[in-house]
Amino acid sequence: DATFSAAAFDTAVGETTPVVQTPFGWHVIRVLERIAGHALPIEERRVALAADVRLISARLGFMCIVNHGVPWALVDTAVKQTLELFHLPEEELLKSRARFHHQGYWPSGVGRNARTFQKEAARASYGSGWALFRERADNDPDVLTNKRHRTQNLWPDPALLPHFRHHILRYQSAMLALGLRMVQVYARVLDLPAGFFDADFARPEFHNRLNYYPHREPEEGVIAQSAHFDHRSEERR
Repeated sequence: DATFSAAAFDTAVGETTPVVQTPFGWHVIRVLERIAGHALPIEERRVALAADVRLISARLGFMCIVNHGVPWALVDTAVKQTLELFHLPEEELLKSRARFHHQGYWPSGVGRNARTFQKEAARASYGSGWALFRERADNDPDVLTNKRHRTQNLWPDPALLPHFRHHILRYQSAMLALGLRMVQVYARVLDLPAGFFDADFARPEFHNRLNYYPHREPEEGVIAQSAHFDHRSEERR
């Protein structure tokens, strides 16, 4: 993030920055050392990235990608459109209630906590969601056969949110491009050629869920989200 970097590089070694706000939250940066950098050749950078991702995957299993190239203006617009979506009347949202294929609206308060954690909190998920998959045409073979998780997306009434579909599809497209770049990174992580998985992702599937957690006062026995597994939808060969 440019704001984070500017604050760090404008601060002397041994000093601490004031509070810095970025899209990732609030930060206080202590500058311990400054080392002159040099640009590595692109292939060396790719090898270093693969080594970092391999280590993170083995020891942590979770990471946050920065400098990803997805414009923040695109992300901000998608967030604003999502907020407008969840401020529609509940009866309007329920017209697109998620069913067999999981696309569409997931109302709040329908979840239960995982059995293992029932003593801590019996009820879960007071956030709402709207699930989207790959956009499909009427004559898509998977649509015609009603294949699960392969049907057409449900969209809110364009008379109420005229720009929602356009902006969310732009966001999806940018995130898909990032995901395909990461597939090549993971190929390198496994010591494979960068394009090893390209044929398998010629027509990738994805699940894009827009979540909304409104402010509410704490309630005994209720948490925002339960421990869970996301659903799977893979091709078996």
